[in-house]
Amino acid sequence: MTNAIPAEDIDASIIAMWQAAWTATPTAWENVAFDPHNLNAADIGAGFQNGGPWVELRVIQQPGLGQISTANNGTRRWRIPGQVIITAAVQAGQGKAALSQLLDEAAQVFRGHALDTSGAGHLLFFNSYATPAANSPKDASWYTAAAVIRFWYDYDA
Repeated sequence: MTNAIPAEDIDASIIAMWQAAWTATPTAWENVAFDPHNLNAADIGAGFQNGGPWVELRVIQQPGLGQISTANNGTRRWRIPGQVIITAAVQAGQGKAALSQLLDEAAQVFRGHALDTSGAGHLLFFNSYATPAANSPKDASWYTAAAVIRFWYDYDA
């Protein structure tokens, strides 16, 4: 059996967990067009307003630790480390407290949680840490910071 990285299971499980829990703001997705000043119909229909706070969710799988154990029956357990990065944004001038509260609420979705995935893997999330808040380099009208939540994805092969 090969030790192929089950990237689809990791991404799908984390995105499903996020979508089930997060309703506070619209979410910008990696590699999908998003304009917080011109939200799509689904976001408007969910009650969000153009120019309001928003978050971006990214999942990064890092070079794996590889095999971490072998069972008596020959089954091998593999571990892939990764990170969930949540960037929160509020309009510049709203203050650091509003940004910090939004970021903390977003990080709470994952903080200290464990999840069995549909692909027979197991995700374990660790406590988050935050990056310094600053005006966005892409658009200075937004004040942003990110929460980084490390995870391990374990699976048997």
